[in-house]
Amino acid sequence: MIAAAAGNEGNAAHHFYGMIPASTDYMDLELRVGANVEGFQLNLWGDAPGLLNAEVIAPGGERVPESALRRNERARYDFIFERTILDIQYEWSEPISGDERLLLAFQEPTEGIWTIRIYSAGDFACSFHAWLPVTNFLGRETYFLRPDPDTTVTCPADAEGVISFAGYDARNSSVWQEASRGYTRNRRLAPDVAAPAVEVSAVNTRGIPGILSGTSAAAAIGAGACALLLEWGVVRGNAPAMDSTAVQRYLVRGAARPEPFTYPNRNWGYGLLDLYGVFRAL
Repeated sequence: MIAAAAGNEGNAAHHFYGMIPASTDYMDLELRVGANVEGFQLNLWGDAPGLLNAEVIAPGGERVPESALRRNERARYDFIFERTILDIQYEWSEPISGDERLLLAFQEPTEGIWTIRIYSAGDFACSFHAWLPVTNFLGRETYFLRPDPDTTVTCPADAEGVISFAGYDARNSSVWQEASRGYTRNRRLAPDVAAPAVEVSAVNTRGIPGILSGTSAAAAIGAGACALLLEWGVVRGNAPAMDSTAVQRYLVRGAARPEPFTYPNRNWGYGLLDLYGVFRAL
């Protein structure tokens, strides 16, 4: 059984979602790059059956022309008026999902506003997602100017078979804006439930008490709840065949669901972790 933190990307501005109508040629994705950034990757995923091409415009106006790359083709562009090097990898059909994927790898990107102009190449309305690396790998000085806080649950919490925990502020049972939000790109529900993630009492690896904030704290509390359920079910013989799927079902059935929200939702999944509520539901 795997209990995972949903991530702390809800307010990081590292995700963009766009929809290009069939009657429109392109959409601009604007990216603010901070000072002294060594490099980063931008992952762009197109939803089938639409087809995408992209043009990259540097802060100084220099352009990498609209890409017409074929499946698995790669290209490198050395900017003339910038120190930036851009590597582009295009996959017409990514092996696992079958969807279109465009990887833009920037080296020594110039500080300022970069524009990624996304063209729709097919006859359908074309939707797409774009992600920057998580904050710990990139910082907060590089971000999308028109971000979407949804679809920011991080790996491995977005994988199938994983119990994913978002975070909330238990001091007043309110949404914590830093917590990543669902759903996954293929519209599967995540997170499953939310646990306390703000100023959580903790003990570090040296045994010193402290205060921790983040969905890692929420996942630790959630993992403890899962362990107690497994003890009740397997060790004490109340549900000997209990597995991770069963634990997930127990948790979502017993979750607290404060008003006025509807459930499931992108912030908290099926609600707030409530282990006592599991046994009330039984």
